[in-house]
Amino acid sequence: SNLDLFYQKLGNHELGATASDLVGNSASQTVDFRIIATPDSTISDINRAFQLGWIAKANIKNQLINRIKLAVRVDKRIETIEQRLRDGSRIQKRVQKVEQRLDKVLARSILNDLKRQKGKGINDQAYDLLTEDINWLINN
Repeated sequence: SNLDLFYQKLGNHELGATASDLVGNSASQTVDFRIIATPDSTISDINRAFQLGWIAKANIKNQLINRIKLAVRVDKRIETIEQRLRDGSRIQKRVQKVEQRLDKVLARSILNDLKRQKGKGINDQAYDLLTEDINWLINN
């Protein structure tokens, strides 16, 4: 069966399962796994939070999704520039530094949007969930 990880915190987790048959044979297995955030999963979380009523207005949802998509587009453009540069060049290293700064600026801007909407158009659950996602994207 599938596990719904929407309500779980990001990071490392452990899942254990035990089964037994009618004659008393049993087995158990434990699996370690890691939940991460990606731009796509963050957009999915925004949509789900909206469906749950955690985000009150469609325009807030759309604004957040558009901000994530903008960050992804900027990232892809920078990657294209990097591919055109020869490996190890000083320009390539400068482009990578600019990319890191831009990623953080865009992500922090989204965090500021979340703070402004907290308690107004976004409830505490959505704020906590999306803040965790954005912080994951900044730090990983």
